[in-house]
Amino acid sequence: MTFKVAVASTDNENINEHFGKAKRFLIYKIKDDGSYEFLENRENNPPCNNGKHEGNIMIDSVDLIEDVSILLVSNVGPGAIDLLISKEIKPYVTSFTIEDGLKEISVLEKELHQNND
Repeated sequence: MTFKVAVASTDNENINEHFGKAKRFLIYKIKDDGSYEFLENRENNPPCNNGKHEGNIMIDSVDLIEDVSILLVSNVGPGAIDLLISKEIKPYVTSFTIEDGLKEISVLEKELHQNND
């Protein structure tokens, strides 16, 4: 079970960015054995500007990561959650380091898939 994860981070070390304020998403691939690799950095036009949401930019941000299964962020609003889920992207709110977050998601997803089989 290999899958992609998008991470919102300002420092490449911690999951510390709100989805609506993320200027970029770090894309990782988690492999069957739980290991992971960095794939790319995707520049984003953040939809939240000083607390205001700007129209279709939220949709553009979700479309930017539509090929991932999971999003790791420090926070995400209800409107964005609905859009993410409609694209079958699971948002997880956490304050882990990226390394710990990817490890935790790998274990969690493996357990979920085993329980569903």
